[in-house]
Parts: sequence; C-alpha cells; structure tokens
Amino acid sequence: MSDLSDFLRKKQQDYEQEQMNWQNVKEQWQQQVREFMDQINSWLKPLVQEQLLNVQEGEICLDEEHIGSYATSTLEIVIGGERIKIQPVGRLIIGALGRIDISSSKGSYIVLYHEQQGWIYRNAHRREPFTVFNENNFMELIRELA
Repeated sequence: MSDLSDFLRKKQQDYEQEQMNWQNVKEQWQQQVREFMDQINSWLKPLVQEQLLNVQEGEICLDEEHIGSYATSTLEIVIGGERIKIQPVGRLIIGALGRIDISSSKGSYIVLYHEQQGWIYRNAHRREPFTVFNENNFMELIRELA
C-alpha cells in the first residue's frame, strides 16, 4: 500500500507544480498585454491631447486550456465614426507566445509576440511575412483602419 501512496503523492506534487507553471505563464501574458496597451496609449497620447481621436480602455475575459479564465486589457480607438479595436486573442498560439488582433470595419491585423523578434504583425487576410511592430507601422495601421 505504501508504494501506491508514494506514487499518488508524487502525482499530486507533479500536478501542483504544473498548475503553478501555468499560473506563471498566465501572469506573464497579462503583463505583456498591459505593456503592449500602455505602449499604444503612449504613442496615441499626443493625438488624444489634440482631440483628434479618443482611446477607450476596457477588459475582456478569455478562457484558455491549461491557463483557465482570466481578465485582460483591451483598447478601442475612436476616430470620427470609426472604431478600431485592439483585443487579445490568447497566449497559447502555435508559433508565438501570444496574439492580439487590431481590427475595424475596414480590415484587421494579427499581432504576435515572438520570442526572438518581439511584437510582429501582418494583415489578417493576406499571406505576407510578419513585420516588426513599431510606432511607425502602427500609425500606418491606424490610417488604413480609420
């Protein structure tokens, strides 16, 4: 009986360790999303101050396998009658460490967090290579989506 007890204790410890690891993954992803949204806000701040656009912060609840349910930040950029949504899709993405979509009625973009390259993006409807996501590229996206 003690062999079975030892085996079950080990299984329980392994399970608890795995749950702690997934919790860390979730918390790191939530932090990356916050930093991404803060960066977008800082790029847009001069335009908000000039009252050329409005940025509305929000929150979405996502549910992913292993990670579970969690709340994370969203942004909505309002330019006249057009709304550009910036919304996380999830952390568990094949080939990346997370995905955020930027979309409006005029189109959409996929933004991935890549381990070596950082944030990269491409048009969601074209099979083109991903490009580094930076302030200049983001401003071009705004022109296209507004």
